[in-house]
Amino acid sequence: NILGRTFMPPIDCPFAAIETVIDGLPADLAVSTAGVNAQLARRQHGYGSGRRMKIESDHVQWTAGLRYAAAKGLAVVIMEPILGGKLVEPPVPVQEIWDGAPVQRKPADWALQWLWNQPEVSVVLSGMSTMQHVTENVESASNSSVGTLTADELTAVDQVRAKYEELCPIPCTACGYCMPCPNGVDIPRNFALLNNAT
Repeated sequence: NILGRTFMPPIDCPFAAIETVIDGLPADLAVSTAGVNAQLARRQHGYGSGRRMKIESDHVQWTAGLRYAAAKGLAVVIMEPILGGKLVEPPVPVQEIWDGAPVQRKPADWALQWLWNQPEVSVVLSGMSTMQHVTENVESASNSSVGTLTADELTAVDQVRAKYEELCPIPCTACGYCMPCPNGVDIPRNFALLNNAT
């Protein structure tokens, strides 16, 4: 799915053809969200096209893998649902959206509720470092179910997603799984520099 169309039925989605192409890619073809977004960014900055591209904001979100695994009966486990804690204390513009949401929740609870709202998700593994985290996550799980978020709540989530993408184009948690880079690049640091420059 293309971001912004996540909750639109496929029949109404003008990007359904793109999703079909992506779903049909060979399994051994190396395609990543970051790679596709980098190419879209080149296009936005005028590479191979006119000035019109500079005002577009295309991003890609992969859901085919999630759907494919669930369709095969495989359990889908989500790691880092709160982006290493980065979603706990959102920037002021994001918090303002949450403050205007139809239901008041902590930002971490919004993230967990959105995941548990997805029918393909089996387990959400959230890192917890205090008993308060455990208590809050258990309470959040107790109040969750597939398909329980309303259209207004999903709209708030979409608005928050768009604001985060505007403020922080690369959602890196600095987990370090990409390190050490064989080319000696400090990847998390470079992502942080890029995000802080925007």
